[in-house]
Amino acid sequence: MNLVNLVLSLLLPQFFLAIHQIFCNNTTTYLINRRRVSNPDLPDKRFGEFGQIEFMRYALIGLKRLKEYEMISCDYHIHTQLSGCADNELSVKKIIQFQQDLGIEAIGITDHDYSYKSKVKTIQAAQQAIKEADPAIKVHFGVESQMLEYQVTSITIRLASYFDYVLMAPNHYHLRGIAQPRSFRDPRRVALHEIYMFEAAIACPLTDAVVHPFLLSPRVFQFSAEEIAAFGQEMMRNIEQKRLLYQLDLVSQRGLGIEISPKMVRYNQLHLVEFYKLCLERDVKLLIGSDAHNLKQLEELSLLAPILEELGVTEEHLWHPKE
Repeated sequence: MNLVNLVLSLLLPQFFLAIHQIFCNNTTTYLINRRRVSNPDLPDKRFGEFGQIEFMRYALIGLKRLKEYEMISCDYHIHTQLSGCADNELSVKKIIQFQQDLGIEAIGITDHDYSYKSKVKTIQAAQQAIKEADPAIKVHFGVESQMLEYQVTSITIRLASYFDYVLMAPNHYHLRGIAQPRSFRDPRRVALHEIYMFEAAIACPLTDAVVHPFLLSPRVFQFSAEEIAAFGQEMMRNIEQKRLLYQLDLVSQRGLGIEISPKMVRYNQLHLVEFYKLCLERDVKLLIGSDAHNLKQLEELSLLAPILEELGVTEEHLWHPKE
């Protein structure tokens, strides 16, 4: 019994300290220090190698700040049940109600272009579903397309004309017909391919915004959370800076948006914060998009709150669909 009491006396103060720190301003320092105690070899970098504790930190801080941080008032990348990869119960009506309850003021329904099978009736039915939901918030009707290779996209001019805007994905490697890196294990080759496809998306005249650029899917690359973080950082180091800056200048000139998504937290790639700093330096507008495929992922938008706050993002830095 004495041993039990001794163990409790040691652990309980730490537990209550953790709870206290999570809801106070020094959350970041405490959680990073806890991670270093368990593994002192990890670098003490806020956006370095990233584990479960950091994800919890962003989730807690984000949920606390979502209503406080006014910049998260829109979500322009949401999938419905029409997209085969989304939850079967994710209807337009549910999405609108859920976002209204969160205090979101404007959203974009952006199913994959292949979901419509180039049928006008399917497109009109989706538009009607939005109308029948009688939303109290602004609902845009967009679409997500993808670059197949340079100068070849999955969406036609005719199909694109039915939507308010086109989101262009440069790295949908999980789909057939998408140009692939020569190797998924060589960060240098992946870097060359990523910047090439990024350039292709920017050059496409149908593109209104580029979604999840340089964001690597652990499922596609078959890496653990720690491995994908290290690989992603090495990939970004291999992207030629001048080439990237030139493309960002083109994005700014064309008035395109670059998506910033909570997937960078979920996919353990917070090193992309440096990329978004470059975007802001080159006057590139950021598109806030959850890329949600279920209701839970709609809530993850809150993970962006501390990142946007750190970047100093204000309304003037945000991309919105043209009316």
